Amino acid sequence: MRPKSRTLLAALLLAAVAHALFATGVAAQGLTDTLSHQPPLTGPEPYSPGGIWLPGTGGFPAPGKTYVDPVFGTTIRRLTGMWPNPGDAALYAKNGFWNADGTRLAYSHSDTGTIHVTDTTTGQDVASGLPGYGSSEVNFDPNFPDVWYYGSGTQLRKYLLSTGGTVVVKDFGQGIANLGGTGDMVDNSGRYFVVNLSGQAFVWDGIDANGRLPGDPAYVPQAAGSSGLLSGSFSASFGGGYVTMAPDGSGVEMIGGASVTWSPISRTAGTFGPAVSRGSVEGDHGDILSASDGNTYHIYDLTSPGLRIMKTNLTRGGASQVLDLSALSVWDDLHFSCISRGGNRDWCVFATETNLLSDLGSWSPWHQEIIMVNVVTGAFKRLAHHRSREINDYMRSPRVSANWDGTKIAYASSYGYDVNSYSDIFAIELGGSSPGPLPALTSVAPAHLVAGAASLVLTVTGSNFGPTSVVQWNGANRTTTFVSSTHLQAAVPAADVATPGAAQVTVVNPPPGGGTSVAQSVTISVAMVDLGVYRASTTKWYILRASDGSVQQVQWGAAGDIPVFGDFDGDGKADLAVFRPSNGTWYVLRSSDGKLQQTQWGAAGDVPVPRDYDGDGKADLAVFRPSTGIWYVLRSRDGSVQQAPWGLAGDQPVPADYDGDGKADLAVFRPSNGTWYVLRSSDGKLQQTQWGGAGDTPIPSDYDGAGKANLAVFRPTNGTWYILRSTGRPAPGAVAAGQRDSPGRGGGRAGVGRLALGSGAIVRERTAANRRLSRVHEVGGWAEARQASPRATRRGRRPRSPSGHGWGAEPGTIPRARRPATHRRHKSPRRRRARAQGLPMRHAADARPNGACHGAVEDGGSRGAAPAASSFALV
Repeated sequence: MRPKSRTLLAALLLAAVAHALFATGVAAQGLTDTLSHQPPLTGPEPYSPGGIWLPGTGGFPAPGKTYVDPVFGTTIRRLTGMWPNPGDAALYAKNGFWNADGTRLAYSHSDTGTIHVTDTTTGQDVASGLPGYGSSEVNFDPNFPDVWYYGSGTQLRKYLLSTGGTVVVKDFGQGIANLGGTGDMVDNSGRYFVVNLSGQAFVWDGIDANGRLPGDPAYVPQAAGSSGLLSGSFSASFGGGYVTMAPDGSGVEMIGGASVTWSPISRTAGTFGPAVSRGSVEGDHGDILSASDGNTYHIYDLTSPGLRIMKTNLTRGGASQVLDLSALSVWDDLHFSCISRGGNRDWCVFATETNLLSDLGSWSPWHQEIIMVNVVTGAFKRLAHHRSREINDYMRSPRVSANWDGTKIAYASSYGYDVNSYSDIFAIELGGSSPGPLPALTSVAPAHLVAGAASLVLTVTGSNFGPTSVVQWNGANRTTTFVSSTHLQAAVPAADVATPGAAQVTVVNPPPGGGTSVAQSVTISVAMVDLGVYRASTTKWYILRASDGSVQQVQWGAAGDIPVFGDFDGDGKADLAVFRPSNGTWYVLRSSDGKLQQTQWGAAGDVPVPRDYDGDGKADLAVFRPSTGIWYVLRSRDGSVQQAPWGLAGDQPVPADYDGDGKADLAVFRPSNGTWYVLRSSDGKLQQTQWGGAGDTPIPSDYDGAGKANLAVFRPTNGTWYILRSTGRPAPGAVAAGQRDSPGRGGGRAGVGRLALGSGAIVRERTAANRRLSRVHEVGGWAEARQASPRATRRGRRPRSPSGHGWGAEPGTIPRARRPATHRRHKSPRRRRARAQGLPMRHAADARPNGACHGAVEDGGSRGAAPAASSFALV
């Protein structure tokens, strides 16, 4: 017997042994040896031809039916029924041919040349004629099983399987072109997209102003144009190659000819690129993988010396071998598909291909197989024989496509049927439940709280959330309400915010898969409020810091500027800022880095109303135009524009968070009828309440600690505050219309809040929930609103201020005459320090519009979003 014959006989014997050992009861995970495994030539599923187990014959699985691979023991299901017609030409590496839960697979139907969708359990088509294939990049959404993305002209659209309808996701204003059809255009969170706009590759952050992902049914499209595009791009000149997004959104890979380039993404800086070279490859067959070791790799094969599976580290650079396949004697092109998420995220799938229609030849290890390899450890699993013959016909090439979590592996095969370029699509089912995705946490609201605040509801925004997701506060589970895949709410008890410090918030998805998100911090601060004066005559700011008693003098602004207040950089501190009506420009001195933020937003006559309208923890630039009643909001989250008519001539803008969702609502107070009109951001509905009258000053804030702004007015004619609690009743210590407040009413321990009066603006700090505002006392232009102590009120005495002066007008009474504030003595330590350092205490100009004391500046204290206390805010 010749050596070649002995080798063939030995291989056949080994195959027979393998068949006996593994045909039944083999775990559905394949084999991990390096032996030669030839498929059986006899039995129920013989290799054909020469066997007769062929599509169209009795015993061959019909669409939706399964068989068990007689060598590797895996379950294989037939997904399509194209016999005897030409096969699919679309199937390739991208996970996005599968929908989010792996129940649907998109493929190119031979009869029509259009995209059909098959049910991966029944093998029956459930949709056909899906738009976009061939003219643009296409992709299923990784989170929403119903959503199929495609480009149409200048628009990114989503097709809904359930209805057959289409929805505009984004209009870029430029034509959307193809990316090569190989990899996914969206990361596994469903947030970041790579798009080809007129030949340039850009990265688009698709999250909307409400923190929802593009696949979400409630998604609100961004403004048309460049909003959401990260800074940076590169020429999408990939020739016969492709451009693909990294599964973890860390960057974009381009294969152009033999070259590999990598363009990293910085989410914090909002930048994309610049591109760096990562070496070369032998061809464009390969795929991208973001591994658990923190690196993103390009996976491909090299043929010399010997066939090897390789990885190039896109994140750090350098190439290394993953698996040696040099024992494979004959091969053709290999195809790859890497797994995006879950417990299999370190694995790539590939198919070895050989053109052996008429002659089996000498069977060697890895021959005509579908194999998984762990690119981090080098472990492998041999899953099945694909049995496709005459693979020089592209329709029969066993191109592989793993679903998002790698529990199903699709491939094309002719199963030896050599007619009319036939092939069908089959899937290896690896069994087990689909591992859940890793949650991604992008923001929490509120992100700054005051120590000692009441219990609150924390709003958590991100992606990959599910009904079993749990929010943790410093590692401890908190009662969690699932809102959507991008929103959770958690109940935070008062004990969690009793002590100053920083709390770490995470989201946990349970196994299988799942895991813990990256943490977001919530700052818990002692309530500190800096006294601040802006002097229009000199455009100087004078700030008395509560933290150390020091005085800061800053020149910021010009004649005619309007001072505005807000935390524009999200560091928990108010920034010095002015709005210049003459050119509609905002000038913000950021406290986080001391840099200028200059933005044109508004026009002469507009009223600046900065608030956090999008819930990202930063004040948004916004103006109210009294002439038209239109609000213009520039959202800091994504740069999109909110333009809404809300109000009439004569209305006063009073934005605040009235519905407790962590976002400011558009609202106006109409003095002519004393009515508040609030457009709630939580549900878009009108909240209309009569509270106040002509001449009243509206002062909304969260006075009762319910996590919502209360309607409140200050009546200058009698010095009375009228506060409507969130429960609909007047707040303790407030006076409802027609009522008088007695000095002995209320109780509780003494507390202090500060009111700064001037130019019709009121700046306030509310103390702990339900402490009643009983009296007002001016000290050098600052009014101290003090809580009467129980002892004083029980005896009917009027409480005294620490400086020894009598209190101001009590609610419902006529204030007694007092000396002008400019002549009073300043006995408090803080006031004495201010005088010693030359800080003007009160100036005649400070009480007039051109030199008014307009507000106060927070020094690391709470913001208006804090449910238990809102420190200073301009109204």
